[in-house]
Amino acid sequence: MTTSKSTEQFIRGLQNIERDIIKKLRDSGFNIDASNFVWHRGKDFIPPPSAIELEIKFQGRTANAVLSREQVEDSWDRLDRSDVVVLNRALVADIAKRG
Repeated sequence: MTTSKSTEQFIRGLQNIERDIIKKLRDSGFNIDASNFVWHRGKDFIPPPSAIELEIKFQGRTANAVLSREQVEDSWDRLDRSDVVVLNRALVADIAKRG
């Protein structure tokens, strides 16, 4: 895989993960959007790091996760990797239970 293809898949994976969490929370009645997400502590993530931190800030609460580069890249087309699906559900549940 070329570096540019890997970077493109990484970015698309981040977007898919973020969109999935946003959709699940909105479906549960929460008004959340991309501005609630902080990836990699706001640092540059190109080229993609081996792991990336995710922080979701919502109404004074914070949910955190760490995803591997492989988890993110594998999510570029669709979210069917079981550990990512489980992680997204856990993040949504964490935000929702405190909402």
